[in-house]
This record gives sequence, structure tokens and C-alpha cells, in this order.
Amino acid sequence: MKKIIFLLILIFVFHSAFLYSQEYHTPEQILLLLSKSNVTYTIESVDSDDLEKTETESKLVQHGIYLFKDKDGHILLNNYDNDYASDQDLLEDLQKAEKYFFKGYYEDARGLYKEILEKMPQNSQMMTFIGQSYGIEKEYDKAEKWYKKAIGTNYLDYMAHWFLADIYYIKEKYKKASDEILIAHVLNRNNPRIIDKMNVILKSNNLKYQDWKFDPGCSISEESEGKISLKYDKNEEPEWMMYMLCKALWAYEPGYKESMLENTRELSRIVEEKECLTAMAMGHKNKNEDEPSKIEALKVFMKSLENGNASEYILYEIIMKENPLLPYMIEQKKINDIVKYLLQFRIE
Repeated sequence: MKKIIFLLILIFVFHSAFLYSQEYHTPEQILLLLSKSNVTYTIESVDSDDLEKTETESKLVQHGIYLFKDKDGHILLNNYDNDYASDQDLLEDLQKAEKYFFKGYYEDARGLYKEILEKMPQNSQMMTFIGQSYGIEKEYDKAEKWYKKAIGTNYLDYMAHWFLADIYYIKEKYKKASDEILIAHVLNRNNPRIIDKMNVILKSNNLKYQDWKFDPGCSISEESEGKISLKYDKNEEPEWMMYMLCKALWAYEPGYKESMLENTRELSRIVEEKECLTAMAMGHKNKNEDEPSKIEALKVFMKSLENGNASEYILYEIIMKENPLLPYMIEQKKINDIVKYLLQFRIE
């Protein structure tokens, strides 16, 4: 028999006057849709070890990604490694340069990097490697020049931003160092070495990255056709249950996702997360009135929603953890907007 645990209604006391957005369903409406569904949703409270979760933070971005236009004018992603693999002479020059570099023969390595650059004038990776060789030799002005050239050629070169931040840090230009390391972090969201350097640089500006994670205490899976298993961590705050119920509608309720995307040009995942987080926030607000949530991720979402930064929150906290390549598919302004989100809500 298809039933939602209606104790949830006791957990979330609904007041129709409270709405974050009329575009999204209220917690009350979500429960009603689930209770009337032909799909069977079962809910179970479990220990955290019994939740089915996918590890995402190990996903890293490979250096050397750039954008190009194909013959039809479509903008696509490519990696310089593909270019080297298709040209034996380039590949041999690069391999020889790398041997020189790792042996400490930096001038010889630069000579080969520059030869490759003559054949590929827009190759920001070679510019970054040249800058790196100068940086190791403590030729900081020359290193800075080459990193800036790499960024001017390919803004998506996260390593150029990272190493330029290092140069600014060495020169005690801490504000500029912070700006560059945050861009590098956005371009390679899960890279632990960039995060470590970011924390060092922020400290020099008397700032600190707030190290909490968006970690829903729940999981959703399809046991069989038309039978959906919803599990939540019994030790987590109850607000996550409303988030889970909303996510179940998006994933498994026939026609629900399509109906929610009819009149929007926003990325579907952003619309989904906005609705589910908003429902979670409404549930908390209706139950606790003015008492702040104990869930840091929810508190920050509510602030970002009120400030008009909900999309940046969702991109950074959720989607980019799963797909760190996303910044390579959006315009530069949006990358800078994510940096602004970090400065406003993640860094104190």
C-alpha cells in the first residue's frame, strides 16, 4: 500500500502565508502530490552507514582544457593532450621538455616550450609552463608576465590563476593573490592542493574559508518499477526529509520534472535544487518561526536566496562538486559571480 509517513505533517506545520516563491510547491503541496501518486514511495529512517551515497569530491579537472569552435560554429571543449597525441613531433618535444624540467634544466625546457608555442600560438598550457619555470628560478616578474599571458589567452587555465596567486603571495600582494586563487578554486572545485593554498592566502588577508559541506542526510533509489525507497539519516536534522521528498518527485514522479521546466530557461538542475531547498527552508520556517536552522547548508541557502545568489549557491555547493567541468561551459561573468558568492557567504 502506497503511503507517505504522515508524521511528516506533524514535523512540518504549514502556514499558507509563508512563501519564498510562488513558482515552487509548498511542503504541503509536495506531500499531497506524493500521497496521490500512482508511484509507491516508502520512507525509512536508517543509520548513516546504510545510506547510498556517491562520492563526488574526488573528481578533479585535468590541466590543459580550452574552448574552440568547430566547423559548424559550435563551441566545444578540448584538451591540449589530444593535440599532442595527434602530432608526433609535438609529443616528442613536450616529452623532452618535461625531462629537462624535472631534471632542473629550466632554460632548456623553456626553449622547447617556446618551440611548441611557435607551432601553437594560443597554447596557454605552454605559457603556464614557461611561467612556472621562471617562478622556480625566482624570476617572479617574468613568471607573472607569462601567467598573465596564459590567462589572457585562455581564462579557463586554472593552473595559471593558481601560480599567479603564488607570485602575488610571494610579492605580498595578498588581495590580488586571493582573487586569483579563488578563480583557480572555482575552475577546479575539488582540488585539495588549491584548497590548501587558498586557506594560506586567505589567512594572510585575515580571512577564513568556512569549511562546511552540502551533505543531505538522505538517499533515494528505485527498488523496482513504480517502487521508490527513500532513506534518511535518523541522526540528522528533520529538514532534510522535505528535501528528499521533493527530490523524489523530480526523479520519479511521471511528468513532474517536465511540468516544472515549461516556462523557464534556467538550467533544469538549478530549478530542481531551488525548489527542493526552498521547500526545505519553508518547512523549517513554518516549524521554527524565527529560530535559525542548525544545518549550515540551509542557513546559507536561505541567505543566498534572499540576496539573489541562489543559483551561485547551487552551482558551487552542489553541481560543481559532482561536475567540476561545469565552469568551463558557462560565461566568464558567471565564474566571477561564483567568486563573489564565495566572498559573501563562504569566507569570513
